[in-house]
Amino acid sequence: MRLTGLLSCFVLVNSHWAFGQQPARPEFQAASVKVNVSGDHLGSWDPDHHGNFKAENTSLKMLIGSAYHVPDFMISGPSWMESLECDINARGTPGATDSEVWLMLQTLLEDRFHLRVHRETKEMAVYFLEVASGGLKIQPFDPSKPETPSHFPPGRWKALTMAGTLASFAGSLSGFVERPVLDRTGIQGPLE
Repeated sequence: MRLTGLLSCFVLVNSHWAFGQQPARPEFQAASVKVNVSGDHLGSWDPDHHGNFKAENTSLKMLIGSAYHVPDFMISGPSWMESLECDINARGTPGATDSEVWLMLQTLLEDRFHLRVHRETKEMAVYFLEVASGGLKIQPFDPSKPETPSHFPPGRWKALTMAGTLASFAGSLSGFVERPVLDRTGIQGPLE
């Protein structure tokens, strides 16, 4: 079912922050940022849970989405954000949390790419995940039971068959359909 709703999204602009001095944000102690010209298109990125961050062959758009926790389809900006692929090797403060590393990445993107971000509300089509009139057909997750074989082809569909909450399932679906999927089931806890 397709419905229209108002959702917050990101739009990249070239202007500076409009509200004066912003509080200091954490920064990496050292960082190397290079353009990747391998043409491989198989990017990876990872905060290593020790305050560091490494990305290989990752598009600027994916880095922005990761740093700000926003799906790609909700990021607007110049088309080269998708084609510019980077390698980043950044050393942060030992013991920094993952959320601090994402803030450090935001600072790095703002410093090195002169990235400026503002949020705006935009009308767009969304999907709602709702319980059908016949009731819920899936069962609560039981970790003692063996995993049910998947009927999906291997590859990206496997992510949709893993046990989890309906809210996380809706979030995963958003990436596949490139449109927000909102959980309106009211069902809590893991399911399989």
